Amino acid sequence: MVVQRKDSGNGESQAVENIDGTIVPMLKERPRENSRISKDDRVDINEISKRNEAIANQERRTLYKIAGIIVLLIIAIIFLLYFFS
Repeated sequence: MVVQRKDSGNGESQAVENIDGTIVPMLKERPRENSRISKDDRVDINEISKRNEAIANQERRTLYKIAGIIVLLIIAIIFLLYFFS
């Protein structure tokens, strides 16, 4: 059974119409969160800065973990070469 949505244009679907023509009311969708957008529909610069800083910190931590693993592998290889030679 194919279902078609009727959209009211404001982001909320009002009803679902089945192929046989019956219309069944549908639950309203969750409204979009506008907490990050100010009254004049501009994105908050502070929010973007915080997000960029968090991403940079995560990338830095990941880089440190990878560098640490590589250093430990190099040390392990040096010890293995020393003991088996």
